[in-house]
Amino acid sequence: MAKTVAIIGAGPAGLVSAKYVAEIGFSPRIFEKDESIGGLWAPNSKLCRPSMRTNLSKYECAFSDFSWPPGTPIFPTAVQVGEYLSSYAQKFLKPGVLSLGCRVTHVERSDTDDKWLITWSSRGGKEIERAEFDHLIMSCGFFSRPHVPSIPGLETFPRSVIHSSAYTDPGVFSGKHVAIIGGSHSSAEVAKDPGSTLLPWDFILYRRPSQPPNQQTQQERWQKTHAFMRSVGVNPVGLSAGSNVSMDTPPYVAISDQYTNFVRSGRIKVHSGRLASISGSQLTIVSDTSYTLPSNVTDIIFATGFHPSAATTILPPTLLSELDFLESDSFLPFLLHRATLHFAFPSAGFVGHYRGPFWSIMELQARWCAGLFSGSLPWPTDAEIRDGILLEKTMRNSKPRVQFPRGDYVGFGTELANAVGVVLPPPGAELDKQRLRPQDIFGPHLLARPSWLQPSNDNRTTEPQKLVGELEHTLDLAATSALFVAAAVFRSLHGSWILNRTYISRHPDYPSGVSTGTAEFIPRKASSSSPSTSQEAHGEPRNLEYLYSEQTELTTSAGLKLAGTKQYIYQYDEPKDKLVVYFAKRDSGSTLESLFHRLDFEVPSGNAPPKTPWGATGSHWCSPDTYEVRYTFSFKGADVEEWKIEYEVKGPNKDYSMETWYTRT
Repeated sequence: MAKTVAIIGAGPAGLVSAKYVAEIGFSPRIFEKDESIGGLWAPNSKLCRPSMRTNLSKYECAFSDFSWPPGTPIFPTAVQVGEYLSSYAQKFLKPGVLSLGCRVTHVERSDTDDKWLITWSSRGGKEIERAEFDHLIMSCGFFSRPHVPSIPGLETFPRSVIHSSAYTDPGVFSGKHVAIIGGSHSSAEVAKDPGSTLLPWDFILYRRPSQPPNQQTQQERWQKTHAFMRSVGVNPVGLSAGSNVSMDTPPYVAISDQYTNFVRSGRIKVHSGRLASISGSQLTIVSDTSYTLPSNVTDIIFATGFHPSAATTILPPTLLSELDFLESDSFLPFLLHRATLHFAFPSAGFVGHYRGPFWSIMELQARWCAGLFSGSLPWPTDAEIRDGILLEKTMRNSKPRVQFPRGDYVGFGTELANAVGVVLPPPGAELDKQRLRPQDIFGPHLLARPSWLQPSNDNRTTEPQKLVGELEHTLDLAATSALFVAAAVFRSLHGSWILNRTYISRHPDYPSGVSTGTAEFIPRKASSSSPSTSQEAHGEPRNLEYLYSEQTELTTSAGLKLAGTKQYIYQYDEPKDKLVVYFAKRDSGSTLESLFHRLDFEVPSGNAPPKTPWGATGSHWCSPDTYEVRYTFSFKGADVEEWKIEYEVKGPNKDYSMETWYTRT
């Protein structure tokens, strides 16, 4: 009779664990309290709104033997992630593996052997059942119960208070002054309006080193990371009083398309410090000094993370004590060797109980547990487990505390891969910044099946090659076809610019001259009649556009001064990867009128010097005249620093050249 494995939770960690447990010939059973799979990605989950995008690309949010459907955007929505997991379960899990609507209420070790006794309720708690299993995998997730810190006076706040997991509709907060407590990914997602895709950060952040890193002190590593992030991303330092950060402190990162530009424009104001108390509508912040926010705060959203409540409520106090459980610590609530094993859990393991980029880590943990349970892999020695737990205790007690317990995701993933027997291909000897290769990036595409997992008769051995091919194709397009550039430009345009224009007329009825003024790209909900909003992903339209509005003063060659205004609408068409410009009507809503032109980006030649600007062209025929348009965008890291538009207009009615430079205000 096959050995049995109880798996708690049907999120990504539970599903991938069941797949590998079944592959070693054991009998898995997944217990899930909800009526659907997916965990925080489930259709009925209250932790992710359906339109929310992953902040890592689909090449990191995947399992090695199951690629995404054709046409999936680089950053899938929560709905699409849920559908991916549902398809994964249908493909790999046999009938009877899933026990939905079964809430585990108690887990304990057997008194007579190393087996595990699981107690659960079903049918809304009407039926209580109990069974014994040979092995146990805790995969009920790190993000389970929203954490709202205890703030003195919170109960006196007169308006709404919610956790970021309950945030669903930005329109509810239109025209209000919202205090968002927290400064990581969730707060950045809530603070900004929904936007375009972002150049995949995992292509940059998860590059594999070609050589072992040099020995550095902790502060030297922090300084290097700060400098690197500022070189490739939008540097928030100097944009607001609360965004100045010391290079000698641990770096904190929030991945978001639009957040920094909202800070730059002043629509988001950053306050660095700790929310110490609340009295009515007044919030007191403590940093180097104590100060009170303006009393016009109307709503509070806590983006303060989660507690792993599912695990903590079903394990008995004795086990929690052995795990060094600390309820107040959402950073490292348990201390586990490689986030997986502990002496208190013989013949058992944790999968997915990890704070960080986790799809590859989950898969490797699941493989490790399967290999250990089956005897295909040796259990770590007591000394190794003890050292691993001691390392976690050191991370828990470190001051100042870093953002992630294992900030070196590539290093941690490589360590787990070695433990599992996955042979990783060597990275390139030298990093080519213009053309990355799949082996230069750590991710699921590198996780080939180890020798102890025998090849099966389906396509599992070819899926990793398929993932490599898809990633390689995307990397080729990025290097040869300007993929991601239109999205990066669109993101960068947000905000105010100083405008300087030269107008040279070759028509006797129109004077030449120079203009100065300002231009602003104002984000708003996309016009419903535009092509980009007709491309819907599971009912969620691409819902951001910019209203371009300029105010200028023209000084003609004869010395005459004329004030002028113009408005256009800029949109990013994600399915076509195009930046599109429309005319705006001169009505009260500046509504979309008709197409002006599309931008076609040009890839710099292979021998172009570093930091060569990106060019784009467009054209428009306005009977009987023709407009030829050329753009030049100069980047600093991933942000446009300055840009230029050149018009050449020819025809019987118009004949002029115009050059406009834009620099940040």
